[in-house]
Amino acid sequence: MPNRMSKFVPRDEGVFVRTGHFLDRLKEGHRAPLEEHIGDVLETGKVTRGGYREDRWVVTKNIEGVEVRIICGFTEAFDPALVTIYGRVPDREKALESGYWDEWVVNAFALSQVLSKEDGPEEGELEGYVLSEPMEMKGHRIITEEDEPFVRCVDCGMEAMFKNTIGRVDCEE
Repeated sequence: MPNRMSKFVPRDEGVFVRTGHFLDRLKEGHRAPLEEHIGDVLETGKVTRGGYREDRWVVTKNIEGVEVRIICGFTEAFDPALVTIYGRVPDREKALESGYWDEWVVNAFALSQVLSKEDGPEEGELEGYVLSEPMEMKGHRIITEEDEPFVRCVDCGMEAMFKNTIGRVDCEE
């Protein structure tokens, strides 16, 4: 059965308000390359309900092995709004082989995805993702090295395996 929801949501980027949160996310180095895909994802991506919030919807499109996801909702004035944007990596090999995404961006998306799991990463899941250049996350600039089971903030030395842990610790540069 076709997704009937897609008939009821705006598909034109021009009608959306970009929230402060959305704009802040685009400033994060690993998310910046997603900006050029916003219009295409909104226009041609798959529309689904927004998970835990009934007033949200998600527009998703796989681009060269990276699933670009845009969370949409409404402002207080009921204008359509772009809430956040991120990438997921369902096929790391395809993403890297495509040559479209560089390894740092693919690893940053994959790490963010793993660190965001509610139960945290499975044993060994963080290993193999190398981020030698810091990625912004929750007020920290994190890196990881091969075979490390955690990420580390280059400014304060905090080590973590969960995104929510990173957000609870202030960076003390």
